[in-house]
Amino acid sequence: TMELVLDNIIAADAILKKLSESLGKKNQDPFKMVKLGLASGLINQQAADLIIAAEKGRKEVIAVDDFDSEELKAKK
Repeated sequence: TMELVLDNIIAADAILKKLSESLGKKNQDPFKMVKLGLASGLINQQAADLIIAAEKGRKEVIAVDDFDSEELKAKK
């Protein structure tokens, strides 16, 4: 649900901020940050899974299309 996605995003954001500070990298792709974090031992698999779930959920919410494409076509 959207509430779960939001909870995941909030939790993942806190982890990503700490990870960014530790790695000295700002505004990096979250999937790249997960790889770097795991490789450097700064995060565990549970944190990585949370970040991945949050990012996938965020993308799904953004991709939702509430409009029928026929409704969006210009009327002639």
